[in-house]
Amino acid sequence: MHGGLCGQQLSLFRRRNFSDHALLVTSVNEHRDILNAIEARNATQSAEALRQHVLMSRERTLRNYVKYSERKAP
Repeated sequence: MHGGLCGQQLSLFRRRNFSDHALLVTSVNEHRDILNAIEARNATQSAEALRQHVLMSRERTLRNYVKYSERKAP
């Protein structure tokens, strides 16, 4: 997914999300939760933290996309 057109589009969405400080802080905190669960060797908690991060990242990206698209609309 990192190569080609899909990878380029994903990169643009990530940059847009990370330009918002609050979204960046949220993402960092989610990654910290994942790492803490891994460090604790808690597979269930690690998997759930990762799953939640992916789902929430998707939601944030979609909301940000809609927000950005509405600004561009005439």
